[in-house]
Amino acid sequence: MSILVIGIMLFALLWIKLTPGLEAKDVRIMIRDSGLLIYGHRRSFKAIKRAAVDRHTPKIAMMGGGILGVGLFSTWK
Repeated sequence: MSILVIGIMLFALLWIKLTPGLEAKDVRIMIRDSGLLIYGHRRSFKAIKRAAVDRHTPKIAMMGGGILGVGLFSTWK
């Protein structure tokens, strides 16, 4: 089970890193253009990158992949 979950988590992380349009620069532009405010941070590209993109996106992708892997394993029996 753990090999399956870890494999899907790594696949989710690679998906985020290698898919065009999901890179840090593109996500920063989407956040800025949508008007989303990140409280406690300025609206500059550097602040958005540090606050949201670099810090949270890989963690959320791996957590989602782990949940998907556990769900897949639980229905596989």
